[in-house]
Amino acid sequence: MVVIAAAEVQARDASRQGRETAGSEPYTPALSESDVVEKLIGEGYANITNLRHEGDLYTADAMRNGEPAHPLVDARNGRIVFE
Repeated sequence: MVVIAAAEVQARDASRQGRETAGSEPYTPALSESDVVEKLIGEGYANITNLRHEGDLYTADAMRNGEPAHPLVDARNGRIVFE
C-alpha cells in the first residue's frame, strides 16, 4: 500500500507541474469557493457553512430538504460525490 500511495503522490505532483505520467490525468485547477457554493445552491442546499478545501474535495455543512447534510464536492469538476 505504501508503494501505491507514493506512486499516486508522484503522479499527482508531476501532473500539477505540467508533466503527465503513464495513467495519470492532467491537473485541473480547483474550483473557487464561490463556484462550489453556487453548485451546492443549484443542487438544493442552503445554509452552507464550514466550506473547506481538502485535497481534491471541498467539504461543507449545509441543509437540504430541511435536514442537515455534509456534501463532498469534487474540487476539479464540481460534481457532488457524497451527500
